Parts: sequence; C-alpha cells; structure tokens
Amino acid sequence: MKKLFILLITLSSVFFNSCQSDDGTDINSKNQEKTQLSKFNPTVVLPTSSLQYDYSSHSKLSKTISNTITSDQIIVTYPQYTYIGSLLNATTIDDATYSPVPFQLKPIDISFSFPTDFIQSTIARPSLSAMRAAVNKATRDANFSGQQSLSFEYDIKQFSKYEEAKLAFGANVNVGSLFKLEASGSSHSIKKKTGVFAKFIHRNFTIDMDLPYDGNVFLNPLDKQNSSSHNPVYISSITYGRLGVLALESNYSYDEVLFALKAAFTAKVVNGELSIDIQSKKVLEESELKTYVLGGKGTDATQIVNGYKGFSDFIVNGGEFTADVPGVPIYFSASNASDNSIFFTKFSVE
Repeated sequence: MKKLFILLITLSSVFFNSCQSDDGTDINSKNQEKTQLSKFNPTVVLPTSSLQYDYSSHSKLSKTISNTITSDQIIVTYPQYTYIGSLLNATTIDDATYSPVPFQLKPIDISFSFPTDFIQSTIARPSLSAMRAAVNKATRDANFSGQQSLSFEYDIKQFSKYEEAKLAFGANVNVGSLFKLEASGSSHSIKKKTGVFAKFIHRNFTIDMDLPYDGNVFLNPLDKQNSSSHNPVYISSITYGRLGVLALESNYSYDEVLFALKAAFTAKVVNGELSIDIQSKKVLEESELKTYVLGGKGTDATQIVNGYKGFSDFIVNGGEFTADVPGVPIYFSASNASDNSIFFTKFSVE
C-alpha cells in the first residue's frame, strides 16, 4: 500500500511538472509572438508651442490646446513607392526614405470612390503598374463620372522654424531638403519678419483596400512572423488629386499675409489669372514663396515652384477631374501588417 502511495505521488509530480512546462512554453510562445508583432508608430517633436492650424477652410478649430496630435495621412514624397498594397518598412516611412519589405502580399481587393461599373477590382500582385492599370480601366468605363470631385481645402499656420512644416506633411520629412533650403543648421529659422506655411488640397477620389478576410495580408502565412523585424506596413488607402505645401517668408505682418493668402485661395480665375485685390497681390509678390506641389499640369512628379507666379499658376491650372486627368497620388494611409491597425505619426511640442 505504501509503495502504491509513493507511486501515485511520483506520477502526480511528473504530470504537474509536464503541465507546468506546457503552460510555460505556451506563455513564452505567446509573449514571443506579441514581441515579434509589435508595431512602430513614430513620435515627432516640433519646435512650436501649438500644433493647431491658425486657420482651416474645412474644419472647426478646437478651442482646447493639445500638446500631442496624431496623423495617419502622409503626403507623397516618393511617387514610385506609393501604390495600393505597397509593403514598406515603417521606420523608413517615418524618415521618408521608403524601403520596400521583400515579402509578397496575397491578391488584394480594392474599390474606388467615384461612380463606375468597375468600382471594385482585384489586383493579383500589388505594384505601381497594376494600380495605374486599375485606375485607367475604372475611369475609361462608360458610366464613369468625375463630376463629384471631393473638395478643395486649405490650412494656414504661422511658423518660425521650417521643421514645424513637418506637421503639414504628416511625417518626419527633411523639410530643408524638400524645399531646397540653403544649409543653415538643422533648425532652418526664417530670416524675415513673418513665416507662414499653408497646405492646400484638391481631392478627386480615393482608392481603398479591403481588410484581409483572415487577418493576414501575406501570400505565405508564415511571413507575418518572418517579416516582423522589418516593421512592415502596407499602403491601404490613397487619395488622388492635386496638392501644394507653401512656405512663405515676408516682411509684412502676419495678419496682412493671412488676409492675402485667404484672398488667393478663394479668388476666381479671370483671363487665366487669380482675381484678387491689389494689396493682397502686392503682399504675395513682395514675399518669398516656395511651394511643394504634386499633380502639376502634365506631370506626376513632385516639384518646387518659386514666387507668387508659380503659386498662382498651380492654383489656376487645377480643378479638372476627367479620365484623361485623374490627378496623381497626393497622400496615403497605411496599416500595420501585424494586425491591420492604422499606422500613425504622433506629433508633440517641445
């Protein structure tokens, strides 16, 4: 009887240790998976006391001041990498160097926001050429209509250091490089009395990607784990249209510059020119303007146009949305490949 009792205790101990080992392995496995599939959402600290725009044409400005905001809309700086289903390293979206992740996605389903018989499409292998072919097919359909061009909107904010314009781009871009500023230290402070940046957008339509039905975007299911060290995110939505980010320095007061810019953005076009009052035109012509543009007439490349004439010509020559002129990708949103959650950048003040 005593021997039987000892045998039972021994077996119970073995069974308990076995269960403990299994549970421990399970927990470690889950913790390892959680660690491997962690997400990267960058934080950008800006040299400013406020993250709110001074004027917005399309949204009511909040009366409360926040020290942090998040942005999931990123302005296109490298069009060749900006296509629906593009798989990129999240850290390189943050610094705008755009490094592709070498894993293949499964076929993706996309949809367009404009009326067409081809409102839904499947792309077997995501690529820039495949997206362009899908857009061309949808806009060439007999029932295509571009009359519902979404909107024209603009935001204006005073600044003293060019780094603050990262807020307009929605990412930690090198503003000095984008605007081709002379090297003057990392801060690139303004040299004139007043500095103002403005973002203006003419949105035509969006392309949106459906979420994967099983939660895994990869063709090989194991690549969800295998790609984790690359911090993979995929572009899940793209807006087509025209866009500009204006950086202005002036010896006029901020109020005078603000009035002049609002006059330009709301002006009618008469004989191929903006019809604005004499004083507003004088303020803008005597200020220093650099405008980063996407969707300029006859090109899908990014450009910098200088002076009032370059700025006004871009506004005058816009607004058309047809099968021949659908616009270009101007900004995008991305999703984390680990769990399909939205990728965002957090901005905070110093």
